[in-house]
Amino acid sequence: MKTSVKEELIGGFILEYNNNLVDASIQRDLRDIKRQFHNNDYIFNIR
Repeated sequence: MKTSVKEELIGGFILEYNNNLVDASIQRDLRDIKRQFHNNDYIFNIR
């Protein structure tokens, strides 16, 4: 097993195995939230 630390992830982890990727990082969560607000997903669901 090879490990490394990437500070840009802020927290959590990224796991790669057998050509699969599991991204449980805070960086990804923040990117997803930014995309949702940019697309106005929340405003659409309120109406």
